[in-house]
Amino acid sequence: MNNLKLQPVTQDNIHYLDQVEGLFLKLYEGYNVQGLILKLAEDGQKKWKQSIQRSIGKLSQVYVALKGDEVIGFVSGSVKLTPDFLGERLVGYISGIYIKDDYRRMGIAEKLFKMIEEWFMTKKVHSVELQVVVKNEQGLQFWKKLSFEHELFQLRKIF
Repeated sequence: MNNLKLQPVTQDNIHYLDQVEGLFLKLYEGYNVQGLILKLAEDGQKKWKQSIQRSIGKLSQVYVALKGDEVIGFVSGSVKLTPDFLGERLVGYISGIYIKDDYRRMGIAEKLFKMIEEWFMTKKVHSVELQVVVKNEQGLQFWKKLSFEHELFQLRKIF
């Protein structure tokens, strides 16, 4: 796609987060279909956007794929610190990646990931982690293709 533009969200173009907020909601709707037990809180996408706005460019970053002025995809990530018993290492965390249906299988997600991976490197992270919903086989294959490995299984019991 030669008219596709990839760029970071900054304070100068923070308005793109308004569109990302809607895509974040769609991301979680997909997670629910794929078996996510813990549901997004009411207005969770708004709360997510507010938290990202406060730390954008510092401890979190969002990259968007634009077709004209329309956000057709995004990746978001943050930097966190492991506990001291795991070496107090900086770790990059992919908190979401989503591409609109009509634009999937065009390599956009991989390009967005490469951008946030470079940002993580500037933050000198030790590694990058993420979570994949159990029934998201396509997502699991995507991440394996990018050299991610299985590390642990997360289980949940709801009361």
